[in-house]
Amino acid sequence: MLQDALAHLASSSSRFPEDQSLVKHAIRMAAGLSSMDPPAYADTVFALIQSQGKGSFAIAWLSAVGSLDYIDAGHMLPRWRTLLLWAAERKEEQFMTNCFKAVKEAGLVIDAATSANIIATSLQPLPRNGGLPSPEYMKHVIRIMKAYGISYDNDTATLILDRYTEARQRDIGGMSTARDFQKASRTLLRFKQLGLLPTEDVLLALLGDKPSVRSLKHWRQVLSLPSNIRSTFKVLEFLGKGPTPSKEVVKFYTDEVSRGVAPTPQTLQIVIQALLSSGLRKPSKETVEQAIGLYNDYITDLRQVSSSEGAPPPPASKVPTARTYQLLLRGFASSESQATLGTSLAIAEDMRLFDIRSDPETTTSLIIILMRLSATPTEALDMYRALGRPKVIGDPPVLHEAGYLAVLSAFCSLKTWPRGIPSPPQYFEIVMDMQKAGFALASKAYTIILRQLALLAAGLPKTDDPDATASRDAVAKAIQRVHNQLTIAAGFTPDVPLWNQLMDTYQRAGRFADALRVWERMFAAGQFSSTTVSVVLDACAYAEAYDAAVRIYTALADTGFPMNVRNWNTFLECLCRLGRLDEAMKVLCLEMVGREDGVVPDMESVRILLKFAAKDGRGSKCGHGSSGFFQSCIIRCPTICDIPR
Repeated sequence: MLQDALAHLASSSSRFPEDQSLVKHAIRMAAGLSSMDPPAYADTVFALIQSQGKGSFAIAWLSAVGSLDYIDAGHMLPRWRTLLLWAAERKEEQFMTNCFKAVKEAGLVIDAATSANIIATSLQPLPRNGGLPSPEYMKHVIRIMKAYGISYDNDTATLILDRYTEARQRDIGGMSTARDFQKASRTLLRFKQLGLLPTEDVLLALLGDKPSVRSLKHWRQVLSLPSNIRSTFKVLEFLGKGPTPSKEVVKFYTDEVSRGVAPTPQTLQIVIQALLSSGLRKPSKETVEQAIGLYNDYITDLRQVSSSEGAPPPPASKVPTARTYQLLLRGFASSESQATLGTSLAIAEDMRLFDIRSDPETTTSLIIILMRLSATPTEALDMYRALGRPKVIGDPPVLHEAGYLAVLSAFCSLKTWPRGIPSPPQYFEIVMDMQKAGFALASKAYTIILRQLALLAAGLPKTDDPDATASRDAVAKAIQRVHNQLTIAAGFTPDVPLWNQLMDTYQRAGRFADALRVWERMFAAGQFSSTTVSVVLDACAYAEAYDAAVRIYTALADTGFPMNVRNWNTFLECLCRLGRLDEAMKVLCLEMVGREDGVVPDMESVRILLKFAAKDGRGSKCGHGSSGFFQSCIIRCPTICDIPR
């Protein structure tokens, strides 16, 4: 009761000055009765008033107590801070205004830390709905603070913006996220008028999680902020991760550089990646050359400084990333760009100059580039020897298995080979290095060169021209060398697909006898497949080896080999190519129909017969696209009409 009475007395003292003297004596007397000193007793009364939610009484009490000559002003400052934070919690505009007014009248100064606490407390969620107070309330708080000389700094603005952005409300951050630019802009301008100067942190908060070039331009203009690498990087990083076309990424990058934003290794990497890393598509000549240009623009000054005699190494913050070099070199290796040898060597020299550790993928790309740019295959092999082998015997391998295979593929397809034919001895030098590096010899190493030789053989003219004959002989000799290497390789057992490739390569080169010997070896060992059967029957057709084809067919039938429909169709085509059309029809009608293994003729089977019947002059049209020959097939084999179409 006594404490309540004192609170009422203090409240009236502002209106009735004569009560001030009563308050002074009453507090001293009540403190003595409670065995407390006056400051402690005053604190007890203040806590009681606060617990009762009597805001105006609390202001009056602190004002009255603060005027007492026996209570130090330093004791009162923490109580006024408590009152201001309590006002911030209550979020009542008038109460907040009265508190700031009382603080000013008491002659006290609130520091920046207390100011920040007031703002943070004001931003606490509302009890009724858990949401943030309205932006209008926060603007009211800021106006009061400015009017009563309460200090604050730019961190206050950032705190407000961050809180509202996180809450996704229609405040400054929320409005920017919702693209309500005009309303957010007006709010920001009001904050600037109140003395809250915008910073780059405010801009980053406004850009949100999905920054765009448009929003960056807008907010820079509203905030009157110059171009800065932090906001540039945020937008560029977002563009680089999304489906934005590379030309738009490049345009934004170059526009920012022209505005004075100094590029960084990270921004350079993003724009190079946008140009050269486009999924499965190979980069075009134009994009590779554009990437080189951007790289050179960035690196020119750094090269000059770093290459000067006695110059210290450039700071790591300026050196392009290893990923940038990976992208450039892989772009060279996979594109049709006419990048010069000098450009490639310059990039390799930059990597040495800046001590960029080259991973196996990057080294592989560099070797392939330099091989393709070499004047001769021997020079290309020298490039591999210089870069693809460890500097010291016993060191870890420079390339991984996939890298060796990529180098082998590039080496054997060089355009500088005489007659286009790769040299097996030089090719297998790289294969031997692959084995020494600890990688098991795989069929792929042989398949690469055999496929290349098969392509060359298939493209040679089938004439008796001396030059064409010499080329065919050279290809055949190269195939034989690969065959010999395959048979003597220690600890290596060729698999069926590799034998198939060798047989197919022989037949494409017109070496049917060699192809047949491969078949006989496979058949005798029982190591062959349906693909093997199709390859050897195809070889018989092109070599006009009817007897061999029949012998192979009979042997397969005798062993009970389950020929699939593709094998049967290959046999039909073989017979047709050899002029045995009637025999092919018998095979179709008698051998392929009614089989217990479930194999039945398909439309391809009939198409093969009709195609060769037309060539033989037995395919005159009649009816709806049918022919006389097909009608004779129906007469002799009625079930042919049941073939699925």
